[in-house]
Amino acid sequence: STALRSVPLMHAQPLAVSRRALLVLGAAAGLNTASPAFARSEALEAELNRAREEIASFRRLIDEGKWDRVRKTIGTIVRLMTIKGYLGDSVKARAVEMGAGGETVLGVRAVLMRDLSLLDQIAYEAQLKSFQGGAVSYDAARTAALIDSLDHGLQQILTQL
Repeated sequence: STALRSVPLMHAQPLAVSRRALLVLGAAAGLNTASPAFARSEALEAELNRAREEIASFRRLIDEGKWDRVRKTIGTIVRLMTIKGYLGDSVKARAVEMGAGGETVLGVRAVLMRDLSLLDQIAYEAQLKSFQGGAVSYDAARTAALIDSLDHGLQQILTQL
């Protein structure tokens, strides 16, 4: 017969445990009173608030010619709107979970996605011109209106989630 041998702990391989598993295990053990869904919700809202702070700096970044930072933030917001990613949540997923009540969120999200695309196009063209050594020109009034619309849309989504 085959005998089982004990392996000293110092030779044991580390166990890889995901963050999600730790949250679930902690909640099951009573270590965390907030549910994983609640924690997920707070994480998404924190990221959306951070995105609003970044949007507030867009005018300064544009004045300084830092179009790359504007585009990076746009990419982050698009991911928050659509892709669950490491947060395990997105505005789209949350709106779908809300059922009929989420239709307003989806409508605001659609406008945000359009405005993000338009602002990204302006930023891309400005970035391209600056790389080519040309003078950067853009419609400042239209750009300001898009920035205001993004901030307003994120604010609306945050109040409805």
